[in-house]
Amino acid sequence: MNECNVSVSNHEEMGYVAGDQNFAVTHNGMTQSASNKNVTMQMAPAKEGEPVVFAITSNAGSVDFPSSKLEIANRADEFNFYDITFSAIGCSHSYSDWNVVKSATYTEAGSKSKTCSLCGDTVTEEIPVLANPVTGYNIVLRDNIGVNFQMNLADTDEVIATVNGTVVSLEKNGNIISVSVAAAQMMDEIAICVNGMPLANTYTVRGYADYILNGDYSDATKELVKYMLVYGGAAQTYFGYNSDSAENLASNGITVVAKVPTGDGKVEMSGKVTGASFYGATLVHETKTTVRFYFTGNLDGLTVTANGGEAVIGAKNNMTYVEVSGINPQDLGTDVVVTVSDGTNTLSISYSPLDYLVRMYNKADSSAAHKALIQALYGYYVSAAAYTA
Repeated sequence: MNECNVSVSNHEEMGYVAGDQNFAVTHNGMTQSASNKNVTMQMAPAKEGEPVVFAITSNAGSVDFPSSKLEIANRADEFNFYDITFSAIGCSHSYSDWNVVKSATYTEAGSKSKTCSLCGDTVTEEIPVLANPVTGYNIVLRDNIGVNFQMNLADTDEVIATVNGTVVSLEKNGNIISVSVAAAQMMDEIAICVNGMPLANTYTVRGYADYILNGDYSDATKELVKYMLVYGGAAQTYFGYNSDSAENLASNGITVVAKVPTGDGKVEMSGKVTGASFYGATLVHETKTTVRFYFTGNLDGLTVTANGGEAVIGAKNNMTYVEVSGINPQDLGTDVVVTVSDGTNTLSISYSPLDYLVRMYNKADSSAAHKALIQALYGYYVSAAAYTA
C-alpha cells in the first residue's frame, strides 16, 4: 500500500513521487489525475474541527494499488481554499526472495537481487568471496617432499591438486590433503581446487621453507631445510628443469657445506636362484625416494620380497625390476633387502641408497652436475639423521 505523510496548512506541499505510476486524487466527488508529476487541487475546508477526507488510487503497469484514505485535520483559517500538493513518499515494498545472480567463488565476489512485486524496484547486494578452506599448511620431509594442507572440508567436497597446472595425485586423511612433488619441483606452484573452484592462493615448498628459515626454529631444523633446498636446486640443474637462471633454483641464496659421501658402495649378495640374474641397482629421484633392483629376464613363478614384505615388480628396457619406495631421508644409509626364492634356493641382495651415492660419485664418468646432485642428497641425508637423532 502506498503511504503519504500529510499535514495541511495554506499552500503546504506534501510529497507523492510515483515514478512511472499513474495516480489520481479524489475529494468530495471531484477527481484529478496526473502522470509522473505532482497533483495540485483546491479543496474547500470543512467545518472547523471536522476532518477533510480524500483518497489516492494508483497503479504501476498492470499492478493496482489499493486506495489509501487519508484525513487532514481541519482548522479555522482566513482562506476559503487550500492549495494541496501530494507526493508519495514511496512504496511499502513487498520483495521476492533473494535470487543469486552470480555465485561467489574463492577468488571473486558474487551478487544477489530481489524485486518488489508492487513497484518493480530491484535491490542488488554483493555476496562475499568464499572463505579460504585452508587453515594451515606445512612441508613434508619424509619419504617424499611436498605440502600438507589442513582444510575445512565437507565429506562431499571434491579436491583436486595441480603442480604448475598439471593435475597430480593427492592423499586425503580426514581434513589433511597431502601433495607430493619431485625434488626438482620445490619452486613449482601447487594449486588447490575445491568443487571445481580454484583457491586464491598458491603454495610452493620453497615458500614454506623460507617461512621456517626466517622464523623461530631450531638450528637443526633450519639446517635440514637448507640441505633440502640445495638438493632441490641440484636436481633442477641435473635434470635441466627450470634451471635457466639462478633465481629459478630452489637453492637460490642458500649456502651449505658440501658433503662427500663415504663408504664402499658395494652390493652384498648371497645365494643363487636359477633364472634370477641380478643386473644392478639404481636410485630414482621421483616424489618418493625409491631404489630399484634390476634383473635380466623375468621373475615369473618365483617368490620375491622387499624388506620382508610384498615386493612391487615392474618392467623396463627388457628387464624386470623390484622397486622399494618410502625411504625417509635419514634412512638412506640403511640397507634395502630383496630376496628371490624358487622354494628351495634363495637369492638375497642388500643395498642401500647411500651405497648407490658412493658408487656413482666415484665413477670416473660422473658429470659435475651428477656429483653435485649426489653431494646435495648426501647432505640432506646427514642433516635429516642429525635432526631425527
